[in-house]
Parts: sequence; structure tokens; C-alpha cells
Amino acid sequence: MSSSTHARLRQEAIAFFEAEVSASVRSELAELGAEFVPRFHRKMGEAGWIGLQWPEAYGGRAQGHVAGAILQEEAALAGAPVLASNINAIIGSTLIVHAAEELKRRVLPRLISGETVLCLGYSEPEAGSDLASLRSRAERSGDGWVINGAKTWTSLAHVADHMFCLARTNPDAPRHRGLTMFLVPMADVAVEPIWTLGDFRT
Repeated sequence: MSSSTHARLRQEAIAFFEAEVSASVRSELAELGAEFVPRFHRKMGEAGWIGLQWPEAYGGRAQGHVAGAILQEEAALAGAPVLASNINAIIGSTLIVHAAEELKRRVLPRLISGETVLCLGYSEPEAGSDLASLRSRAERSGDGWVINGAKTWTSLAHVADHMFCLARTNPDAPRHRGLTMFLVPMADVAVEPIWTLGDFRT
């Protein structure tokens, strides 16, 4: 993309955030105690921001990494609650590369539209940034899997539809291997809040 295209994108982002990050959105953001306002998240999807960097074949705008950085800069300056949109964009990008086509067709449209909210199930009580130490286990059961374990610092777990969950599927493999990502329905997960500074929930 050219510098002029980037400049136009920046102005588009500024105009969007000026219009959509209203006083009511800021009030709701403060009341909920999490970086999430449902109707704002859907607006991000409707405006095409969630899929800004996705390929056009999957409904994205194929705008590239610089465009993504511009969006993040303007969102920060506007105080916009974009955590849910960022998570959807990250997980969607991963699914585009690695998931089966059936899963892409079923999941990606709801991610890019903002209809679905996701959370990241990485950190655990005894495994933070060192994910090779995680203990959550996934074991085959018939045609599915049974996952047992605990995750922590899972922002938006209380509003998410699914968790992108990392679990150990081969305990005999070296600890940085034998790990698998699962898209887990939050209806199957028990969620408890951790309240942090300023009544912020994670």
C-alpha cells in the first residue's frame, strides 16, 4: 500500500472512532469493568475493521500489517475497546492458515462480523508466558476430546462464545511439543472473575 492509501485509511479510522466511541460507549465500558462493549464490537465488524488484514477470499480487506498498526494507533488514541476485535482478528488469521475448510466456513463469517466473541486460553496458574509448562490435558473420547485443566488471565471469558484453548495432547513428547489448539465452547467452561486494579475484570 502507498503512503497516500495509508493516509486515507488513517482518516477513515479517525472518523469511525470519532463517530462510534460515544459517551454512552465510554460509560458502558467503565460499568462493565472489561475492555468490551457488545454493540461497539459489532460496529467494528460491520465497518470491516476486524478483517482488515484478512485475505479478501475470507471476507477481509487484505490491507497488510502497516494498516493494522495504523488501526491500533487510532484505536488507542480514541480509547476504543478493541480487545474483542483484536482477538477475533488474531484467531481468524490463524484459522485461515491452519484450519480445515469446513471449520473456516462455519466460524470465520461470525468472527469477521463481530457476532461471535472469542477469548484466549493460554496462561495457567502455573504456566504464564512459559506455555511449554502448561498442564491442561486433552484426551480422545470417541469422536471428540475431553479437556481438563485451568486457565487464568483469560480476558473476556465471561462474554466469549468460544475459547481458543491450548492443551497438551501428547504428554510423552518434549514439553514444547505435543500441544494442540482447540476451539472450545464456553458453555463447557466454568468461569470465575479475577478483579484487578480499578475494578477491571479478567
